[in-house]
Amino acid sequence: MLRLFIVSFLILILGGCSYLHPYRPDIQQGNIISTKKVAELHLGMSQNEVVALLGAPILQNTFANNRLVYVYQLLPNHGSNIKKILTLTFRNGQLVDIQKQI
Repeated sequence: MLRLFIVSFLILILGGCSYLHPYRPDIQQGNIISTKKVAELHLGMSQNEVVALLGAPILQNTFANNRLVYVYQLLPNHGSNIKKILTLTFRNGQLVDIQKQI
């Protein structure tokens, strides 16, 4: 009986030493920003050409129609978060500024 108790106690103690991470799926939010498509952007493109190339942005700025903001965030199962932001500014319907945080 004492032997069964000791074996049970050791199994319980050693089982507590292991740490299992709970399952958490990867979460992707926003527009997937492809570096290949961003490389195709050039100053002077029209807003319609940019939307045709990258798709419509998830975030719509109601106060400034001259700016498109593409945001992508990846929350992986384990590891650090990844956030990419692409801000495109237009003047008179033409692309005049590209700001990348990729």
